[in-house]
Amino acid sequence: MKIITINVLIFSLFLNFFTPISYSETHPAISNYDKYLQAINNAQTLDDLNPYISKRKIEVYGVMTENKKKSTLAFKKSIAKFTQRKDIKAETVGGNATLTVDIIDTSSNNPVAVIVNLVKEGGEW
Repeated sequence: MKIITINVLIFSLFLNFFTPISYSETHPAISNYDKYLQAINNAQTLDDLNPYISKRKIEVYGVMTENKKKSTLAFKKSIAKFTQRKDIKAETVGGNATLTVDIIDTSSNNPVAVIVNLVKEGGEW
């Protein structure tokens, strides 16, 4: 009886050691993307998104008229409102990350794959 118990325990440990982990840790780029989506929902102005966007994008938004800024934020909010994430994967190369986001467009119930590119600036995605 003891021999069987020990063999089962050893076999169980062997399987746990060699079985690939079935969950994935949240990549920092994914975590920051989630924070960005939350910021879109909470934003009152386009400038509220500055902590989550690249310096280049801040410059682009900076030259927009106030009406264009308002419509851009409204557009971003409408996209966030009508999407439900199903899956997300991150690939990084140096200071760039590519997220593949599988979503459902809740207005039409259609699945869509979205590619999001992030750049690491100041140690943050």
